[in-house]
Amino acid sequence: VQAGDPSPDEQGALKLMRGIEVGHIFQLGEKYSQAMNATVLDETGQARTLIMGCYGIGVTRIIAAAVEQHHDERGIIWPMAMAPFEVILIPINFHRSQAVKTATEKKVFTVDEEF
Repeated sequence: VQAGDPSPDEQGALKLMRGIEVGHIFQLGEKYSQAMNATVLDETGQARTLIMGCYGIGVTRIIAAAVEQHHDERGIIWPMAMAPFEVILIPINFHRSQAVKTATEKKVFTVDEEF
């Protein structure tokens, strides 16, 4: 496969992009099931060798992929679904105290700016 090759649906050309493997599928066939004599009975009662597959998702690779997609020069910007914590500021006496209102607005602006 090369950049510019026709797409499978022939509606465009392929582009090469960088990626990271976060999951995989291996078609193992009957190799291991034959070695283990692993069989199942079919609808006629005849023993059939299992056809095996191996499927995996790399949890640490999912994290690495998220970091690759969500970062800037200062570090990781976690997507909310993966964030290790959520920050919620709850000001007390917001409408009664100008000092609280000013400090809260400044902090909210700083948090928004940083994240």
